This record gives sequence, structure tokens and C-alpha cells, in this order.
Amino acid sequence: MTDIEPDETVALAETVGEHGDELRDALETVLALQRSGTLDELAELAEVGSLATAALDDEMVTSLAGTGAALGEVAQTAADDDTCDGLETLLAGIGEAQREPAEQVGAVGLVRNLRDPDVQYGFGYLLALAGAIGRRHAEE
Repeated sequence: MTDIEPDETVALAETVGEHGDELRDALETVLALQRSGTLDELAELAEVGSLATAALDDEMVTSLAGTGAALGEVAQTAADDDTCDGLETLLAGIGEAQREPAEQVGAVGLVRNLRDPDVQYGFGYLLALAGAIGRRHAEE
């Protein structure tokens, strides 16, 4: 423990005197927190926060920032009106297909089903999707 110089003692006493009411209120609050056990819980939380902060190295922070940026890009793409419409179409189609019992189809059944306008549209949509994926892949 260090010795307090007389000038420092006087300055401390003056500060305590000037802020006595606030210090008394603060001390009462700390005592109430101690009695209820909340002070110990707050200290434990602070220790956990300190450990978590210490555990994050620069590489982890950079990685987390990169993940956040990537998620932001995905969210921005998903927010596009055309993308939303396409996803809704695909999800609604999946739901409808799931409600209907699927049947095993051979080559003859495939050719027969190609006469159905809904199947023709679906194949056209899948071909457009395949083309768009191919173009995006070529851009990368």
C-alpha cells in the first residue's frame, strides 16, 4: 500500500465532502446489490465478458467481419424483387409437388408428360435457371 501525501489527503477529503450525498447513495446501492447477490452475478458476467474479449484474436475478428459481410451480400441478393419472386415460385412448387404422390416415370412417361403445358413451363423454367447459374459461374 502506498502512503498518501498530506495534499492528496486534503484533496480527497474535499472531494468526498463535495459529493457526500452521491457517494452515500452509491454505497447504499452497492450494499443492496451485495446483499441480494446481484453484485456477485455482475462480477461473474464481467469476468465472462473479459474472457470472451481476450479470446477473440485479430484473425477471429477478421473472420467474423467477413462472415457478416458475406451474410449481408446474401441478404441483399435475397431482397431483390426478382429473387424473392423466383424463390416464392420454387418454394410454392416444392410444396405443391410434396402434397401430390410422386410416381416412378420411365422414358415413355417422360415423353408423355412433356405434352403437359405445366411440365413444359417447368422445364423451361429449369433451363432458364440452369443458364443463369452457368452465366454467374462464368463471371466468377
